[in-house]
Amino acid sequence: MSLQTGSVIADRYELLRLIATGGMGQVWEAMDTRLDRRVAVKVLKAEFSE
Repeated sequence: MSLQTGSVIADRYELLRLIATGGMGQVWEAMDTRLDRRVAVKVLKAEFSE
């Protein structure tokens, strides 16, 4: 999955900005469109997600 600002994950989380990238993945500031609030979303690299 190619992530960028504006991408939507699980029809719920709109990515607003990349906070950090590390060895296991990325952390994004996102908007939870169901709860109408900002959240942090951690996206794991493929090798860690299974």
